[in-house]
Amino acid sequence: MAFRDSASKLTAAAIEGIRPAVPGVFAAAALLAYLFQPLVPLLPSWTAGWAVWTGLCILGVMSAIAQGSAKHTGAQATLAISGIVALVVAFGSADDTRAANDRRCFAIQQDMLSAQPRRSDGPELFQALGCRPQGEGSVFARSTKLERKAGHPLPEGGRR
Repeated sequence: MAFRDSASKLTAAAIEGIRPAVPGVFAAAALLAYLFQPLVPLLPSWTAGWAVWTGLCILGVMSAIAQGSAKHTGAQATLAISGIVALVVAFGSADDTRAANDRRCFAIQQDMLSAQPRRSDGPELFQALGCRPQGEGSVFARSTKLERKAGHPLPEGGRR
C-alpha cells in the first residue's frame, strides 16, 4: 500500500511539473504547423507516427525531470532525440521533393509556352501536379514562319 501511495505522489508531482509547459508546447506546435504547412502534403507517410512518438518522448523527459530520475531522463532524452532526428529527415526529404516538383512544373510550363509544345497533355499535367506559374510573369512565344508571313497570330501557330 505504501508503494502505491508513493507512486501516485510521484505521478502527481510529475503532472504538476509538466503542467506549466503544456501551453508552450501547444503554441510551439501551432507555430511549427503554420510554418511547415506547404511541406505537409509532401511528407512521407511515417511522419505522423514519428511526431506522436517524439511528443510522447518529450513528455517522458519532462516527467522524468519532474520526478528527479536521472536514469529515466537520459533514456527518454535519447528516444526524444531519435524522434527529432527522424522528423528533420522527413521535412528534409519533403523539401527535396518540393524542389524536384518545382523543376518538373517549370519544364512543363516551358513546354506549354513554347511555339511548338511536345506534349499535348501539358495543361492537364500542369494542373494535376498542382503546379503554379513560375517566372517573371511575361509570356512570350516566338511566332512561326507562317505567322510572320501572315502578319498575325494563327491558331496552333498555323500548323495542321
